[in-house]
Amino acid sequence: VFCELLTVIKCFCVADLKNNIVNMEKISGISKNIDRFIELERIVNERFISDISYSEIAAELHISERQLIRLTKKYYNESLSELMRKRRMEVAAMLLTDTELSIEIISTDIGYKSKAAFYNVFTRYFGITPAAYRNANKKI
Repeated sequence: VFCELLTVIKCFCVADLKNNIVNMEKISGISKNIDRFIELERIVNERFISDISYSEIAAELHISERQLIRLTKKYYNESLSELMRKRRMEVAAMLLTDTELSIEIISTDIGYKSKAAFYNVFTRYFGITPAAYRNANKKI
């Protein structure tokens, strides 16, 4: 179930990516960094679950860490860690509402080492606990 949901998420992200690219090209004519942006988006979508460092991503993109920081701030208006956390929270919210997986399994599946850490981040992000979010938004 989780793998199927990740596939769906990646499809949504690709559609969003295409829209973002078109909008960015219209706004600032950024053809030079489009390839890097697309590759960064792919990395984020595929590896948001893992603890990947700036240096690892920068090496994959063949740019410096400083360039990576500027790239994420320019195109996402947030840091890489904020972007990864946002993706994790989006997936967590979807899993909470669309599945009956336990909160502990969801927290582990999206890369948190402890349920407590997940609860803390989720509650700060949404302003509500994962259990309360599930009860308020449950689809199944």
